[in-house]
Amino acid sequence: MDVQLLLLYLSPIFVAFIGWEMLYLRKHGAAFPSAGYQWRDLFANATLALMHQGGDALAAIAIAYLYDALWGWRLLDIELNVWSLLLLFLLQDLCYWLFHFASHHVRWLWASHVVHHSSERLNLSTAFRQSLMYPVSGMWL
Repeated sequence: MDVQLLLLYLSPIFVAFIGWEMLYLRKHGAAFPSAGYQWRDLFANATLALMHQGGDALAAIAIAYLYDALWGWRLLDIELNVWSLLLLFLLQDLCYWLFHFASHHVRWLWASHVVHHSSERLNLSTAFRQSLMYPVSGMWL
């Protein structure tokens, strides 16, 4: 299953947790002063998430054409089985971790990633803060 599709299916659960967190912080917010919700901030986070998804969709279309053009040049075929899927899962996770690590240490990547860290409130909705510029900075690599 595609990761984007999985995230789409799980988004109602995530939104429910955001609602629960909003209610919890309304009652216990004094103990977590930097975690509160503001509607303006929540709207900004949701807008950034939608723009990020749009940018990812456009990048995915372009990359699909690139992969299709390069398919004939492949060096080998990998059999599809449980072990190759497990290896692919681990390698994809490693690549994402490396990209995220580099996004904190390479200025070119940080320029896109800083959006994710730009909120003054730390709550579940800040996970939606993603950059529209990730495809430009090279996340697709």
